[in-house]
Amino acid sequence: MIMRNKYKDSYQKVTGLDAGGRLGDQYIYIGGHYVLPFDARKKRNTSLIQFGLFAPLAAVVVLAGMVNPSSSRTFWVVYPYLFLYLPLLYLLLGLISYLDCGLRIQVDVYDKSIRRIRHSVWGIIVMAGIAALCDVVYLILYHGQIDLFRELFYLGFLVAAAVLGIGYGFCYDRMFSGIVLED
Repeated sequence: MIMRNKYKDSYQKVTGLDAGGRLGDQYIYIGGHYVLPFDARKKRNTSLIQFGLFAPLAAVVVLAGMVNPSSSRTFWVVYPYLFLYLPLLYLLLGLISYLDCGLRIQVDVYDKSIRRIRHSVWGIIVMAGIAALCDVVYLILYHGQIDLFRELFYLGFLVAAAVLGIGYGFCYDRMFSGIVLED
């Protein structure tokens, strides 16, 4: 598949002298900016809140893997759990990107920070739901041959991850509802 640069129309190529006095090409951003609805102190506080919401979510996902139920030796149960780490790491990348950006954000930086956070939280909710559903199917199929307490404990962590993701989504919506796109 050929990748195309979806931000190419947001930049303009200008030929001129660089800092060393040599002739070269420079790219100037001419696209729109997303403006955050708060000041620098409030942005810093929202960054800390975002990391504060990320920590329990990550802890619940890691703790679910430490339970080690018998279903973790079944590929169709363990793979959805393992794929839960991908949106979690993607969320961490978005949070780090958001920490580094300013109050006026270019469209490409917005996509790699604030929009990435939103998509990652949705990914966590969906993957935790799929993993929980697979574990419920495993519980139904092998209910007489397993340690039920350990399986329910694992299922509880997966449900907690989905619930924390939903709560994270509500906080996200409240924090970033006032963002405006300026052309």
